[in-house]
Amino acid sequence: MSLIISKEFMRIAEKVIKLAPIWLKKDIIEIVEKEGDTVRVSHAISILYKKYSFSLGHIFTAMDKSANWSKIANDRLNYIDNNLDLIDLMLYKAKNHTLEVDEDEA
Repeated sequence: MSLIISKEFMRIAEKVIKLAPIWLKKDIIEIVEKEGDTVRVSHAISILYKKYSFSLGHIFTAMDKSANWSKIANDRLNYIDNNLDLIDLMLYKAKNHTLEVDEDEA
């Protein structure tokens, strides 16, 4: 019974990862490339939070009249908050070099 659930879970997980935003896939691959294959999910999430949390970067982009960045960053933080398990799976795949970014979707 658990083998069937496991196969079903992995099938669904593959579909969800395929539909995940490209920016998140690229960020996770970048984190694994910079931090190495031993990076833990809590550290990866911390890096994502630092990247999209309000900072001087938001101020500088607002100076360039790109006020839209604050909205985008907020949306991405919400996505991260609501998909921690997905990030964990994506990080696992990135460590095993099986997380792919479909450039056709970009």
